[in-house]
Amino acid sequence: DFFSRLEYVSQVVDYDNNVMNNMKAVQAKIEQSKSQIEATQKDLETNKTDLEDQQQQLQSALDEKQATLDSLNDDKVALELLAQQQQEQQDSIVAMLQANADAQTQEKQRLAAEQAAAEEAARLEAEKEAEAKAQQANTANAESSSSETGGNGGSNSNAGGSGEAGNTENSGSNNGESSNSENSGSNGGGSSSGGGSNTAGTADPADGRARSDGYWNTWPGIGSGVLGWPLDGGGWHYVLSSLYGMRFHPILQEWRSHNGIDILANYGDAIYAAQGGTVVTANTDGWGSGYGNYVVIDHGNGLSTLYGHMSSVAVSAGDTVYQGQVIGYVGTTGMSTGPHLHFEVYYYGVLQDPENYL
Repeated sequence: DFFSRLEYVSQVVDYDNNVMNNMKAVQAKIEQSKSQIEATQKDLETNKTDLEDQQQQLQSALDEKQATLDSLNDDKVALELLAQQQQEQQDSIVAMLQANADAQTQEKQRLAAEQAAAEEAARLEAEKEAEAKAQQANTANAESSSSETGGNGGSNSNAGGSGEAGNTENSGSNNGESSNSENSGSNGGGSSSGGGSNTAGTADPADGRARSDGYWNTWPGIGSGVLGWPLDGGGWHYVLSSLYGMRFHPILQEWRSHNGIDILANYGDAIYAAQGGTVVTANTDGWGSGYGNYVVIDHGNGLSTLYGHMSSVAVSAGDTVYQGQVIGYVGTTGMSTGPHLHFEVYYYGVLQDPENYL
């Protein structure tokens, strides 16, 4: 029994020792875990401090950005106000410029109308003078014919009176002379446009350029030189068969205004743009209201030119041309009786004397 109790006590002691050892091991683990927890807590506190610092920095950055946005918004409002003011000023300036442009356009139109009226009055006056001169010539021819008729009648009477038949014959002869004189007065000098004499068709220019053959000599630089000559005159000399102004039309057989100048040339000679510009018309139907094949060029600033009676056209409407570019070739299409170039100049739609610009 004693040994049994001793063995039991020994077992109890061993059990207690095991329990104590286990408790010590658990306590050691607890201590180790506690140390780890404390270290972790310390790290967390450090991280918390860092995060708080970062949060404070971020808040400061946000505050700065907000301040910048507020400043930019204020600048935007100021710029929008400034832009609105500038737009209002620009609109005011544009309106003022438009008003000035309208006023200038009206003034140009008024001046053009006055110039057109003055030219029309001058044309009508020239027509009246031409008609008066033609009437005087016809009257003089009629008086001359009457004098010759009277002289012939007296001669027949002194010769013994050849009778009424003789007088009638002489009268018929004299009437024929009178008719021829009238025709001569009406048709003298009424030549083909570009092909013949115009000595009686247009008044001789005051500068003495008229030639004995009924043409007129002219030279580069006779006018302002704004336009170049549309034909090659060898660089020094051109011959005109009709001037600008009143003349007796060689085909229509009546006095009327000649809207340009006719420059003599050979069939097929090149025709050049008198100045750079844009082709607005390039007619190739062969008639062109009497101009035949013709080209119109807008040079800008109200100036434009027309080139008529071409044999062929070398440009198209809408083309941009430079001064001296070939735009066609000399011909005799339309209302023409010989190869030549009919050349017209317009300023804001009003006809001008081309020689003033060449």
